[in-house]
Amino acid sequence: MKQNSEKTRVRFLQALAIGACYVWLIVRPEDASLAAAGALSLCAKVIVPSLFPFFVCANLFCALHLTQPLERALSGVMQPVFGVPGSGAAALVVGLTGGYPSGAQTIAALYAAGSIDKKSAGRLLLFCNNCGPAFIFGVVGPAVFGSRLAGLLLYIVHCTSALLLGTLPRKKTAVLPSENANAAQEAPPSFSAALTDSVRKAGQTALEVCMFVLLFGVLTALVQSALKAFLPPLALTALSGILELSGGAGALAELALAQGVKFTLASMLLAFGGLSVHAQTRAVLTPTGLGSLPVFLPKLLHALTAGLLSIPVYRLFDAQLASS
Repeated sequence: MKQNSEKTRVRFLQALAIGACYVWLIVRPEDASLAAAGALSLCAKVIVPSLFPFFVCANLFCALHLTQPLERALSGVMQPVFGVPGSGAAALVVGLTGGYPSGAQTIAALYAAGSIDKKSAGRLLLFCNNCGPAFIFGVVGPAVFGSRLAGLLLYIVHCTSALLLGTLPRKKTAVLPSENANAAQEAPPSFSAALTDSVRKAGQTALEVCMFVLLFGVLTALVQSALKAFLPPLALTALSGILELSGGAGALAELALAQGVKFTLASMLLAFGGLSVHAQTRAVLTPTGLGSLPVFLPKLLHALTAGLLSIPVYRLFDAQLASS
């Protein structure tokens, strides 16, 4: 009886939230249209150009079984340090350079190709699904801090905190063969077939990412419109970043705040990624059977680690940042 009552309450709150969104879309259509246009512009100018090539390369790399040389070369590092097979190095490289959710896309591709098992995929998600340098250097550093050095330091903190998560203690068990191990043993397809399939999958993934950016861009505008009169600017900025990273970065740029606090907050938002990124990651993982892997907790741990690490880093480079 109590369980049914709880389910009824949850469904009521869900209906209330959706109804509020529906009413807002009718009452303030200009706000929704402006937010949607901004999100579409972001997709056209940043998301698709920066992510689509990485999606194609990751899919192609895995489909042609080209991770095997990496596995042989880096298994001596990946296995003892991070507890994953050497083939996970592909996810590590893409995850540190490609931007959300390229790392998750590579993890899903490696799993589909039979190069890693589900346990290794879950572990890779701890440290291989990160914000890319293009966004940190091109947007956050100049726009929020007016400093390329700030962007560089944020990227260093971001990568270091992610790698630290990868070294978290784990059970001393051998890496098991992938559930899709037969796929890894099959001969790779021809290059033309692999390219066609990789482009198709990359296009689907890029479209899904853009849909979530659009949805959460409009949702962020709704929340800002509804809560602007009730929340202080810092709380509203943090909430915007929790929902959608680019919106949070834009709000942070306009916030009058001590640079040290702003640096720490930016670092945490970049590491957390926003619920939009979480949804994008889930959409990428689900078709390959990895949808049950945790996404929220790893990014929350990343945010906390990055926030702690950013404090001494900012203090160390405070003078240089002030003069840059």
